[in-house]
Amino acid sequence: MPDSSNDVIIAPNVAGYVAPPLETWERMSAELSELESVMFKTLWGTKQAERADNNTATGRFIDAQPVNDRLSKFSDAAEVIEKFITDCMGALYYGEMYKGSSINYGRRFTIESPDTIWEKYESARRNGSPDSILDDMLREYIQAKYENNSLELQRQLKAIDLEPFPHLTASQVQSLKVPQTDYLKKVYYSDFIKTLSENEVIFVNINVLQTRFDDFAAQKLNLIPINNE
Repeated sequence: MPDSSNDVIIAPNVAGYVAPPLETWERMSAELSELESVMFKTLWGTKQAERADNNTATGRFIDAQPVNDRLSKFSDAAEVIEKFITDCMGALYYGEMYKGSSINYGRRFTIESPDTIWEKYESARRNGSPDSILDDMLREYIQAKYENNSLELQRQLKAIDLEPFPHLTASQVQSLKVPQTDYLKKVYYSDFIKTLSENEVIFVNINVLQTRFDDFAAQKLNLIPINNE
């Protein structure tokens, strides 16, 4: 082969020094991208839509339901395998005393980013979705955000159970004409949480925390001046 394009081999040698056209390389790259897209859709049953405003360049699933279906099959297979191993060990160690096992991996998968879930939650809240739906979406957001921090996950889930009217602002709560103590609990919720240690939020019974919150709001109520006019 020639060392450079200036050292050209001419006839009768065939071809000589040939530079492949750039269009060929570009088509090869495009073909690889198309094949990857086809394989991705074949595996998950949907595609990912890239977001131009997302600096991390991660996309979101166009349809999450097929992904859930695929993941459920993985969970089904894992349950069968673990049940088989567990039953074999149980029969080996306990014999006729062993009555079988039940393995359940659950089917709640985190397949969307916390930002995507939060956007859906905000949209549902603006559109007046039922509180039961909003509760589920808010929990899904917290589970996605703190999935790698189990203690903080427990703390955040406990905290939203403690917060009054979690889907409303303080002004919206005030417009409902609720009792003054309920309104003050909404206003001073963050202040009350700051008085608790992380361990208290996680390990103290929710009813005990609720009673302490009521006392905290009552103290704030006593500080409000009474208008005698």
